[in-house]
Amino acid sequence: SSPTKAASGNADCVTYELFYRPEQAKFNELSRASELESRLARLEQLIGKDNSVLSSITSGIEGAKPDVMSSMSFLQAKMALLDPQHMEAINARLTVCYT
Repeated sequence: SSPTKAASGNADCVTYELFYRPEQAKFNELSRASELESRLARLEQLIGKDNSVLSSITSGIEGAKPDVMSSMSFLQAKMALLDPQHMEAINARLTVCYT
């Protein structure tokens, strides 16, 4: 779109022309769908298409059918247990128990 002077001759007005191409909108929509498909393929590559991998990761989750979000929360909680400060506290407790 480019600005042009108004046909009435008023120098203070600017008229814009907007050209819409439906094929461009369709291309944008297909591009978004393609991006989503590639992201899904990457997730399937990381997690795997087989449910046994996901079920082995989420074996400690309670519930009938764990989903990816609950699995991520469960794994984040396990990762928090590996915090260095937490590990030092566990080490101190074990040292007291064995001495």
